[in-house]
Amino acid sequence: FLLVYSPHFTYSFPFHVDEWHHIHEALSFGDLSAYANKPAGSYFRFSGAELGFYLFLFLISRLFDLVTVYQFLPALWMVVGSLAIFFIVRQKTGGDFTVALATVFFFATIKSNVNLLGPWFLTPLSFAIPFILLYFYFFERGVDEQSPRFLLIGAGLMGLLVVIHPPSILFALPILALFLIFRWRMVIRFPLVPIVFALVPLLGLLVYKFGMSVSWAELIPRIMKDLVFPRGWGVLEVRNSIFEVYSLVPFILAMAGALVLLWHRAPAKRYLLYLLWPALTLIMVIIYRLSGYSFFSPYQRNFFYLALGLPILSAIGLVFVVSWLAGFWRGWLVIPAVLLIVIATLGPYYVAPRNLEVYRLIDHDDYLTLLELKTLPSGKVMAPLDFSMALYPVAGQQEVGGLAFYGNQSLVKNFFEAKDCSTRQKILRSAKALYVVSPEPFDCGWLLLSHSGNRYIYSVKPQ
Repeated sequence: FLLVYSPHFTYSFPFHVDEWHHIHEALSFGDLSAYANKPAGSYFRFSGAELGFYLFLFLISRLFDLVTVYQFLPALWMVVGSLAIFFIVRQKTGGDFTVALATVFFFATIKSNVNLLGPWFLTPLSFAIPFILLYFYFFERGVDEQSPRFLLIGAGLMGLLVVIHPPSILFALPILALFLIFRWRMVIRFPLVPIVFALVPLLGLLVYKFGMSVSWAELIPRIMKDLVFPRGWGVLEVRNSIFEVYSLVPFILAMAGALVLLWHRAPAKRYLLYLLWPALTLIMVIIYRLSGYSFFSPYQRNFFYLALGLPILSAIGLVFVVSWLAGFWRGWLVIPAVLLIVIATLGPYYVAPRNLEVYRLIDHDDYLTLLELKTLPSGKVMAPLDFSMALYPVAGQQEVGGLAFYGNQSLVKNFFEAKDCSTRQKILRSAKALYVVSPEPFDCGWLLLSHSGNRYIYSVKPQ
């Protein structure tokens, strides 16, 4: 908990623009009819794709102030993921506590940045973590044990992700399909497997059709098009590295763990799904690098899915290294070696590429300004783009334009770049804004309502 929460030791608000967006959508969820009927031309309209995540946040907002409690949610949800992976590894290893604990350690050290996301931010991607871990486990166990109960539990978890984060199922379809090919004898003896496996994509097709209002004739061509993510799909396109989300030493241990399993045929068969998972996600990353296209899931997300499949292999690799040292060096190197591995794993945890480091959209003074806006009658607010992302979540006011997702960014940029009051007034009239929040004073005849910290709040009357 403390490791994932640590970036918030000096900051009490959500970091990522996506987090502010999700808070906005969750609070809008209170008016479901307005939420579902957003105009088709808006940047974000209802599709049902992340409905489950917004419902989760909306329920929390009924109990707590969602903005102030959000700082704790990523760490708390990572604890849920840690419990899930601990349970899975204990079951897979026949109760081996050491491997399970080591897996949790490597899982907890998965890194974050603003491009690839990660555990520091509560988004549909990170919210999907426990569901991904558990549906892999239950689906594999259902196939291997020919258990309808486990198979249906796995399918049910995948079904939930259809309305939480569809890419977190889509990336797994080639992995699960290849797993079933390797287990073809069991599939033939247990015909429920292909039926259940087909139900999840079918559910996804139905959600897509009705959520996006696509005709039956357009459905297949449209969804085939949307399953291809070309270069330029992401807001920020950079040449990412796996070491942005998973440190070098655990990665080397994961490679060692994979080799150990492959060297021994029986364990390799038992851990087949956990070998296919990182192998195929790595292949998808390579395909994108070569072709400029990512299939089933976005290139940036595949790095996170790859990292998510590595901790169990890292733990197996660590246990192998410790056993080797204990056997050949009489054990005196074991404790220093483990300490070095822990230090080498935690050392790069906070390191991110310079342009992908965590940023802050508002500060404490901004928050106080937002609370003042909350006391004013509802109206559209002209404010800086970063500040505007928090307008609805904190103050319940509508923004002219936000940093992403909402409104008209050009109007906001033009307003704050304008050199005279006449131009600013025309922009306010066009935007139908009732308030202006500015980091500097304006002498344009508007009524100054408040001056708090570095923010000025004005009341304006569009003409």
